[in-house]
Amino acid sequence: MVKITTRSYLLYGAALGALIIILITLILNSSDNSLFLFGQNNKNQQPNEQGGGEDDYYLRGAVNSSSGEGKQVLEKYEKHLCGESSEKNTEFIQEYSIPVIACSQPVGIAVDDNNNKIWIAATWVGYLVVFDPDLKRFVDFIEIPNWRTKGIFGSMVWGMEFDKKGNLWFTDQVNNAIWRYFTAEKRFEMYKVPTKGSYPGQVSFDSQGRVWFSEIFGKKIGVINPDEAVDNTSRGITEYELESGGEGGGEDIESIGPTTVSSNGSNNSNNNIVFGLQP
Repeated sequence: MVKITTRSYLLYGAALGALIIILITLILNSSDNSLFLFGQNNKNQQPNEQGGGEDDYYLRGAVNSSSGEGKQVLEKYEKHLCGESSEKNTEFIQEYSIPVIACSQPVGIAVDDNNNKIWIAATWVGYLVVFDPDLKRFVDFIEIPNWRTKGIFGSMVWGMEFDKKGNLWFTDQVNNAIWRYFTAEKRFEMYKVPTKGSYPGQVSFDSQGRVWFSEIFGKKIGVINPDEAVDNTSRGITEYELESGGEGGGEDIESIGPTTVSSNGSNNSNNNIVFGLQP
């Protein structure tokens, strides 16, 4: 049995609103394209101005300024996507510059407990980048097929998680989809969220292996049955719409925050889906 629980207290909503403000501030004002431990080297980056045509609007971001493919970073946004050329370290934090990719915009991050590797989503160029903490270097760069940018930034990947089989699941804002990367087979599948412009957020697994995700602007909770999901379709996806306002006097829902799954009982057959709301 699955129970969906909402927490719409004003304090919860205020906290979520503050988090969104912090994230926007970090993106727009930070001079360092780092995600906690990871910085980005923009040495010799010379972005070119490009038009804002429909085709260009959805192109994958260029790996570097000399690349003949992809959308170049506009100069005025270079510091937001490319970071600084030097690593900044403290007593507690060690930064590592991502090589090969001049401008990566790292956002999503997940740890593969099976081999102690750290995976990062380079959202501007559409790559999965793998870091080995033991070797203290990046060991793999995996191109995500059919990746797209939108506007001045890449597609946001807020949720990345490994399932029990060792496969990586992650969200994709621009394609409005959930991806699964089969690590053993080295192949991708993309599952389309039925609601357009839903902005899928965090992913989480229940005791049956199903994949739950929040739709930040779709105002729904979605779940994927991995056994029924079909690549490049919406098959296997179920959405649950949340009630808002109405005669009960409740407040209208503006957006939905991160989602997590908790199990009750010794047999782990009961799952609670907990998420935040912005009233």
